[in-house]
Amino acid sequence: MKDGKYMYKTECRSYLEGSSRPASTLWVNMTNRGGKSAKTATGQKIVAIIPYIKQEINVIILFRALGFVSDRDILEHIIYDFDDQEMMELLKPSLDEAFVVQVIFLFLAD
Repeated sequence: MKDGKYMYKTECRSYLEGSSRPASTLWVNMTNRGGKSAKTATGQKIVAIIPYIKQEINVIILFRALGFVSDRDILEHIIYDFDDQEMMELLKPSLDEAFVVQVIFLFLAD
């Protein structure tokens, strides 16, 4: 599905069988390229929208919050073939944005 803010949108619903709770929904979206010129273009980040969190979260930061610290650990759960340069290029803007979180996490771990 396409709209103005996102180039691609996905939706995943889950529910507990036998429960009266409504289904929980997770969205994973790829943003449109930010900026009109090459200097202001930020790249197409992949973001997640999860229940009870009002702001979209970079998927790499979400993986770090789940305990995957290194880029390689995260990429092993997203990409099956590290030789797939197209997929690696799609994830690069998200990795770049989340780099600061990795540095902070490693600093706090010491």
